[in-house]
Amino acid sequence: MVVVMDVTNIMLEIASRIRSTRIEAGMSLEELARSSGLGPARVADIESGSTEPTMTEFVRLADALNVPAAQLVPAD
Repeated sequence: MVVVMDVTNIMLEIASRIRSTRIEAGMSLEELARSSGLGPARVADIESGSTEPTMTEFVRLADALNVPAAQLVPAD
């Protein structure tokens, strides 16, 4: 049986992966914001899932975390 995640669940999983990857890397939210060129409030909103990152923001966050963008996206 194939389970398809809806867009809301995918975005919440991406938000969770951004946050957990940042924490595993030992980065503060402010450090990630500075490294990605985003504001701390914007990063906090993205990590909490209250807002969705643009594609550009998503790629900038992945770059700042030193991970492939695909690592932040659920596989199924």
